[in-house]
Amino acid sequence: MDLTKFNFKTDYNKATDDIASDFYLPCMENARKYDRISGYFGSTIYIIAWDAIKAFIANSGKMRIICSSYIIKNDKDALTEGYTARTKEEVFETLKQEINEMLEDSFLSKPSRALACFVAMGIVDIKIAVLGVGAGPEAKRLFHDKVGIFEDIKGNAVGFRGSMNETFKGLSSDGNIESIDVFPNWLDARDKTRVDNAINYFNKLWKNDVEGIDVYDFPEAVNKVLTKYTDTDK
Repeated sequence: MDLTKFNFKTDYNKATDDIASDFYLPCMENARKYDRISGYFGSTIYIIAWDAIKAFIANSGKMRIICSSYIIKNDKDALTEGYTARTKEEVFETLKQEINEMLEDSFLSKPSRALACFVAMGIVDIKIAVLGVGAGPEAKRLFHDKVGIFEDIKGNAVGFRGSMNETFKGLSSDGNIESIDVFPNWLDARDKTRVDNAINYFNKLWKNDVEGIDVYDFPEAVNKVLTKYTDTDK
């Protein structure tokens, strides 16, 4: 669990790099915390990251995600079930048994079920961000920022920013052509500042403290802002 053992490049582009193998998966396997801002989120990303996610869970990892309101029905239902399980013991026990069985498999076939379990067990928390009145016409604009921060048990953190969404197509080597800039906080003052800025920005969003952006806890978001569409893997 030490991110400093990796010699990360300053940037990755899928045209020449495998972002998953070279950056994302090693970070996930060695992190205890992952904060992510993404335009789109889809649980199918867990198919690619399954082994790394299992290591993340073994590290007592916690993941917080802020994304737009465009989530497919399977994931929306899974999130609803997961948050419900936090207050209903019988639902929690069912999901706990389900995740124990899934973690024994080397391949994940039902990512939305994993998402429900992760939420129920407090491994994953998701909030939904939409542009507020002060940000302009919502019908024509979308919360589409993309930032991520991995942190290990020693407090070492590596941030990234770029085009990649937290989706299967965003991460997969045969998905979209994406690029990210990478900035570890242990190399120099400039990169540390970038990481600190990313952390501060995430935390302000999480607290719903960024002007022009409204951030909803998931159970509340279902009734207020959540929008179904057919393909989340952007």
